[in-house]
Amino acid sequence: MLRTLIFAVSLILHSLHFYSQERVSGHVLDFNKNPVVGANIVVANEQEKILVYGFANNRGFFSVDFPKDIPSKVLVIVSGLGFETSQHIINIEPNKSEYQITFILNEKVEHLDEVTLKPNEKIYRTGNVTKINVDAFKDGTEQTIEDILRELPGIEILQDGSIKAHGRFISKLLVEGDDLFDDKYKVLSKNLDAKILDEVEIIDQFESNPVLSKVTESENVALNLILKDEYKNVWFGNVGLGLGNNDRIKSSANIGLIKKKVKFFYLGGYNNLGQTGTGQTGNASKTININTLVQEKRVESSLSPIYEVAPIRINQMDEKDIVLNNASLNSISLVCNLNSELKIRGTGIFANDIEDQMIFKETLFTTGQELFRYTENQHTSFEKSNATGELELQYYPREEAYYKNLVKFNSSPQYTEMLNGFNGNDVQQDLTNYDTSFYNHFDSSHLLWNKHLMHNYAYFGMQSIGHNGRLISPTLYNLLADGEVGEVHHISDGFSKIYGVISKLIFNQKKYKQSLELENQKKKVTRENQFIVNKNHQGAHIDSLENHITFDSNKFQASFNSSFDISEHLRVKTEFSIEHLNINFDQSFFSKWMLIPKIILRIRNTSIGSFGLDYQRDFTEPLLDYFLMNFQLTGYQSFKKGVDFINVPRKNQFSFHYQIANKIKTQQLTLKSKFKRNEAEYAQNIQIDESIILKGYDFVKGGTNFTTTLDYTSFFKKLNFSSNLGANINWSKLPYKLNTSNFSNLGLFSKGINISGTTYFEFPVNLDFDFSSNWTRSNYNGIVSYSNWINLSANLLLKINKEISGSFSNKYLKMPNATYFSEDFDVHYTPQNSKFSYQIMGNNIANQRIFTILNIDEYSTTSTQIKLIPRYILASIKYRF
Repeated sequence: MLRTLIFAVSLILHSLHFYSQERVSGHVLDFNKNPVVGANIVVANEQEKILVYGFANNRGFFSVDFPKDIPSKVLVIVSGLGFETSQHIINIEPNKSEYQITFILNEKVEHLDEVTLKPNEKIYRTGNVTKINVDAFKDGTEQTIEDILRELPGIEILQDGSIKAHGRFISKLLVEGDDLFDDKYKVLSKNLDAKILDEVEIIDQFESNPVLSKVTESENVALNLILKDEYKNVWFGNVGLGLGNNDRIKSSANIGLIKKKVKFFYLGGYNNLGQTGTGQTGNASKTININTLVQEKRVESSLSPIYEVAPIRINQMDEKDIVLNNASLNSISLVCNLNSELKIRGTGIFANDIEDQMIFKETLFTTGQELFRYTENQHTSFEKSNATGELELQYYPREEAYYKNLVKFNSSPQYTEMLNGFNGNDVQQDLTNYDTSFYNHFDSSHLLWNKHLMHNYAYFGMQSIGHNGRLISPTLYNLLADGEVGEVHHISDGFSKIYGVISKLIFNQKKYKQSLELENQKKKVTRENQFIVNKNHQGAHIDSLENHITFDSNKFQASFNSSFDISEHLRVKTEFSIEHLNINFDQSFFSKWMLIPKIILRIRNTSIGSFGLDYQRDFTEPLLDYFLMNFQLTGYQSFKKGVDFINVPRKNQFSFHYQIANKIKTQQLTLKSKFKRNEAEYAQNIQIDESIILKGYDFVKGGTNFTTTLDYTSFFKKLNFSSNLGANINWSKLPYKLNTSNFSNLGLFSKGINISGTTYFEFPVNLDFDFSSNWTRSNYNGIVSYSNWINLSANLLLKINKEISGSFSNKYLKMPNATYFSEDFDVHYTPQNSKFSYQIMGNNIANQRIFTILNIDEYSTTSTQIKLIPRYILASIKYRF
């Protein structure tokens, strides 16, 4: 192994002599010698064909490389918003590889009779930035940033609040170039006032690390919110209050300050209209970029609760229709540039939800032999809180070095009370859950000679999780205590500690890039639980239902990565990792060297689009839950047990990616396919009877999964219309053993199509619509279950004048056994010369009280009848300052 690593390093160092490149660097300053942040740098040949481009950093510095095999001259063009364009000709010298230039830009003087085309365009693109004029697309009813983003072409808001732009999850939501909430940007998008927004920038190839941006090609996408000028350099904000029938209430508050060196937000609110507080504090989804040499990592523990009662959500319906709650949110975020080298960011969020839920469920288990039916009539009360804090320091002492340290804390307690009629028996449970974590992440990047890079990432942290529950269940007590009715106390505590370091050395040549990465990680996890049966006020432990386990793992990995641009359009990337994994679990021990290959082929920027083909063979580190030595209570009628041996599942994955778009990405087609085959896996062994579910695991031959998604986004400027077409197919075959002696394959198939569109006519009436049709099917041991649903929503948008606007919304949802139809309205009055604005909204005007939804999962079909929020009308007033 040592000889292999020495050979790999020697090969990398040897390859440095084969490639070279030219570099132009310098500073972009204004007339007063202040840096012009974000200035565009374009290097072109004598025929004005763009060779490369870049941007000036927060100190006005830029550095771009261009091919050496070019003619004798290149043209460097520099431009900045509000400045006149400047250019400089470089005469290439045979023995010179680096050129330095300082640009002094003059402010652009605008006259009233001049016409500037681009800023008046609805959408235009500069370099890798697509800029969208917000006023051209909003209808006047938008209250938050999320409301506006939902209307913009190329941007998609998912049901959980995560944001996609140009087909990828965004990595950051910036405000005037600064990140205030990191992964918790949903707090910003769901609460910041829409009226302050002037422009939205979609930044492709976004890289927040200024040193990495000089060396690597990022696949990240970010959004940057540009505010109106009147909200800069002054304190601004708003307070709002709304009251309605049925005791409906909503209050909100925004306070902000946006300056060059300081940015501050307070965002808060309270409502009982269905919008949860804790639902806004979760981390947003991200896209995994396997083609990027270095990407930001956040290695943390992932302990999940053994026993938890969670509110039921229906994917096909909005929270405002089904969540009966009282929710509050308070958040503060601050970004401060202490000097030109040091930046600090601090974020604090506290959210609380009190929710009542009343449902009736009927579940049919398709075991292949007998059919078991469970009925549940639940009334559940939840109180959940989330407190989170982040402190981030960024230090950029010179152009070749960058350091960042992030400290994170999170605490999420929940208290639950449930009364449940289960198969005719009354079940009562009280449950307290807790989840507390602390992590520290440190990144350092150093630019070495000739654009080579050393990047280090170190992390450590811990997580504590558990519950304390009281359960009264005649069914369970009959099983355990000879039919006498009493209480069961179940207590669980888990603790995880993790730390590690990753070091990566990148060698960057003209067409050839190589990297060597070393990683070492240590993790220790403990779980223990108690199961106590109270009889006649005396508690008795049942040892056979208790677990006390410790799980230690130690991982060392060495990875060699090579990327070669065969031509302008063709890139081949290979990665070979050698990993040694040690796992200790009580009396079991696992130690093994594993080879992890990865091959990536990219065909880029052709006239017919870009293509990607990937293959990787990887493994999945087993979860602690697979090794519970005894049965452990996981629900009021279910238990789980693990195995007494350790194996590491291996998987093979093939991926295909195709994308084609016009220059400003207002027309974009994306096709993604993925096939995954598990060589072996921990599969569920389930025994179900008329009242109890027992789950176990066996290590068996693995299953397969195939997914395909198609997404087409378009904005037709001349028609003032944007649309999105999406389609998906998912097919999987999974090993299951359900009330049988042998494993059988469970087949799952689903498909769906989605069509949406928005008009942006200049006359008062516009339309926003969304149609989706989905179909699911399961097949286990010859028993076939299927379901389909259709969802249609249409919003009529009215803009009477500059002061009065409104929307009238209709939603239709068709399930096999039920139909849901709702009508909502929203009317806004915003006087032009007033700081006050007014709103009247109505929800569920048809006053539908109950809805039933059919759901199919791996081995059951569940019909859920849920109580809806009754009709209400709410009038509100908002004061802006």
